[in-house]
Amino acid sequence: VSQANMAKIYGSFDLYVQPVNSEGFGIPLIESAKCGIRCTTTDYSAQTDVLRKVGGIPMKPLALDLELETGCYRAVVDKQLLTNVINDPASYNYKREDIRQKFDQHYSWDKTSKKWVDLINSIKPKNLWNTEPDIKTPLSYEDLTKLGLDNEKYILYCILNVAHEPKLLVS
Repeated sequence: VSQANMAKIYGSFDLYVQPVNSEGFGIPLIESAKCGIRCTTTDYSAQTDVLRKVGGIPMKPLALDLELETGCYRAVVDKQLLTNVINDPASYNYKREDIRQKFDQHYSWDKTSKKWVDLINSIKPKNLWNTEPDIKTPLSYEDLTKLGLDNEKYILYCILNVAHEPKLLVS
């Protein structure tokens, strides 16, 4: 779907609804806000921050359930609350310009790229660009044979003298 058609799709909404058990960022929330559409979503995970920035309606989860496979908590969507929000006329009483203004206040490619540039520029390099790398050549088969190192001692030699990573000794 092209961006123009996606904007038309979002533009046909009165309210964008995204009941979720968790979310990494919630791009559809900011897409709907860019189109001036109010959103409602589960008030949990990354959604909590995004929905408030774009003037959305938070829906408190019924509970948080521990997922055994990942050890992460997952929100249990309150179906009755979701129904209440969808059926509440106040949910639809907003100006699209206000939602779009909230989007513009918090989200743009310029703001995002500036954060990345600032982060990258804040990283101090460990080595100067023009220094030669400290690369050691492992022992040749002939040298290994002369020293009489077995496989285990050869690996230890490589960890300490080639990789220079003693922390790998117990890995």
